[in-house]
Amino acid sequence: MLNVSRSGYYDSCNRDVSTRMRHDQSLSRMIHRLHEASGGVYGARKLHREPIDTGQRCGRHKVAKLMCQRGLKGYPKRRFRGARKGPLTYPFADNLLK
Repeated sequence: MLNVSRSGYYDSCNRDVSTRMRHDQSLSRMIHRLHEASGGVYGARKLHREPIDTGQRCGRHKVAKLMCQRGLKGYPKRRFRGARKGPLTYPFADNLLK
């Protein structure tokens, strides 16, 4: 059903976690902690800076991938929109077609 040999399946069950997987897990925990500290606002670009400052090697796309796996999203600032004040000051055109 899995299209693997029996010995290969049991070998993978008993195998230790790889170095890359351990690094990804620790990086993922750090990203989750930093995302929570930011109030859920920071995205991959801002969260990418912190592991590099602490000496861990990672790329921005790796941070984005780990955030996606954990279901984390950054929320950008809202764009400023000025409110309308009072009625419109210009006259409306006549409806010539009626």
